[in-house]
Amino acid sequence: MTKKEAQEFRQRWQLAESVQQAERRCLSFDEKCQQLDQCYQAALELGLLKRYAAARRKGEREVQQRWRRLKGLAA
Repeated sequence: MTKKEAQEFRQRWQLAESVQQAERRCLSFDEKCQQLDQCYQAALELGLLKRYAAARRKGEREVQQRWRRLKGLAA
């Protein structure tokens, strides 16, 4: 891919992004809520929320363990 082709490619994507932004600005609050709900439902069906919750709990446990070690060092 040449530099010119890369620039043209980028310009096309920027144009597409600007069109999508304009479309999103025109959506009503209800339409935005429906889209958000659809994303949430898809995440539920794909099991992404369970994975996120598990990763978050794991991270919280790691933080708690670090605090315990730090308290032990300070005592």
